[in-house]
Amino acid sequence: QTWSEAKLDFIPISVFALDSLIWAVADNQDLWFSAEGGRDWRKISKVRNCLRVHFVDDQTGFAVGIRKTVLRTSDGG
Repeated sequence: QTWSEAKLDFIPISVFALDSLIWAVADNQDLWFSAEGGRDWRKISKVRNCLRVHFVDDQTGFAVGIRKTVLRTSDGG
């Protein structure tokens, strides 16, 4: 019912939420993470050619992109 605005230091092209954990890919291809439902963000890595990110739990995730790029993490990125 209620939305609140969050200020971002990046322009997201892909966002994935798992409960209050959120990952986002920025247009400059940095991967960002928020553990507070999007209130605070931190850059966790630079991912080349990445367009989308998806997590199956808080540690296991995948990033896919151009040129058949597929990345996997088992430590949260």
